[in-house]
Amino acid sequence: MSEQTFPIYADTYPSLVFYLRKELESIGVSGWEEAGHGLIGEAGELDLYKLIIHSRLALRFHKVLYRFPASETDDLLKACRAVNWTELLTLRRKFKIRPLFSVGSKDVSEATDAVKSAILGYYQEEFQVEPGEDDTNPPLSVGVAVLENDDVLVMLDAVGEPLSNRGYRVRKTSPLDEVMAAGLTRLSGWDPETVLINPMCGDGVIATEAAFIAKNKAPALHRKHFEVLHWPYFRSAMWKSMLDDAQRQAGKEGFVVEASDPDGRALDMARLNIKQARLSRNIHIKKTDPSRIFMPEQRGVILMHFPTQQGHGAITWRNVELDALISKMKTLAPEYRLAVFTDDAVLKTKLAFNTQKEIELSYKDTEYELLIYQF
Repeated sequence: MSEQTFPIYADTYPSLVFYLRKELESIGVSGWEEAGHGLIGEAGELDLYKLIIHSRLALRFHKVLYRFPASETDDLLKACRAVNWTELLTLRRKFKIRPLFSVGSKDVSEATDAVKSAILGYYQEEFQVEPGEDDTNPPLSVGVAVLENDDVLVMLDAVGEPLSNRGYRVRKTSPLDEVMAAGLTRLSGWDPETVLINPMCGDGVIATEAAFIAKNKAPALHRKHFEVLHWPYFRSAMWKSMLDDAQRQAGKEGFVVEASDPDGRALDMARLNIKQARLSRNIHIKKTDPSRIFMPEQRGVILMHFPTQQGHGAITWRNVELDALISKMKTLAPEYRLAVFTDDAVLKTKLAFNTQKEIELSYKDTEYELLIYQF
């Protein structure tokens, strides 16, 4: 007897939706369609557990509870009030409801207010109380989104904090999060069987995510909390079994990522993060400028995050370093590819070499490009 399925919404950065679909299919769940900022598909509860544990490119997973075709607020209110909300929320379980996004004509805050009003009205009319009297359990998180055709999704958050918070970073804030770092390794064309070099490594997120990929190490193994753990009828034994399987599938030794940075303080933070991720044997770290990195005599990818730098001296140093690195690659490592992730729109015009490929990326309300050089 097959497991009962339900709609799942997977969210990520717009630039990564195509790659997220391929990743989710490789994990074992197919039939995804683009919607809003991500993908909608069908999955059972055990499939959802597997997606949460193994996806590197998803920011969140939601269980779609209801989908209302309602372009007018009155229509949405009527549809919401017709729902038996006790199937979702018990009288004693608190919930929080928040707007997620709108890609339609309806404002998501307006839709969220309508859904919240309907839920509260339902409880007051049916039971003469408001839901949520129990402070001992964390509240369930309900999200509201508006799709292109103004359909309104009401969804139950399965993860809590975004999946970009893997659990190994010492500081929560970072110039580059883990989901985008994993995405950049994919967009760069890197083959995990080859070398990856990460100059200007900062806090080491790109190097860490690359090592995770090369070792086949599931991204959820260092994180403790997910919303799904507090769902009614959560299957804890099956969740633990899946985590144990993921741990066994992770490779032990053998792969090394080369990471470097000229800033000693950045390297100190990178070392802490890499130690937390238990990858100290798989990532070599060195203090050096990009133009002085060591390139093994193999093919591979040099992947670096090079954000806008202020001041004439900093800009001149950056351009000279990149030109010197590219010249070195052409002479000593023609089998390598260079991928530079930057929000500096004029960077490519300042370099003495032409790009092979330019990929436009939107990341946290800032426009970036991934500039790829191949010799």
